Amino acid sequence: ATHCGLPDTIEPKLNHHGEADIQLFDFTKKLAATEQIRFLSTSDGSEVTSENPLFVALVGDALLEPFWPQGTGVNRALLSALDALYSCATFFHSPESKDEIITNSSRMLSQLHSSNQGRIQHTMKKTIMDKIGTKSFAHCADPSQRYRGFQL
Repeated sequence: ATHCGLPDTIEPKLNHHGEADIQLFDFTKKLAATEQIRFLSTSDGSEVTSENPLFVALVGDALLEPFWPQGTGVNRALLSALDALYSCATFFHSPESKDEIITNSSRMLSQLHSSNQGRIQHTMKKTIMDKIGTKSFAHCADPSQRYRGFQL
């Protein structure tokens, strides 16, 4: 502990094998946002109005806390950035389609939420292998080109 700069007063806890262990990361709970896209508006006289809403998107770890043993953090971070980019581009070209953008964003987010505690061993193949199409070098912002079975 001293060599690594940890205080000498850390008391090891027992792991699932009953052995003393110090775990730096708590994987007993996993946090994730329930929505990726939100349109904000104000009524205080600022430029952001209900007619001109502010597009806000969560990406990467802000959207879905990575589960490090799976090794899916970088994959999901890139996919969530592409999802946000697609939603932002759609909003830029069709600002009136906010409801459709939110609906499609929810569908894309469900692709990223593919792992749960009961299926961790199954999903060790990584998100890119079981949810992403086979054209890994042809990714673009259009989710139908990246997610299997995803149609707009």
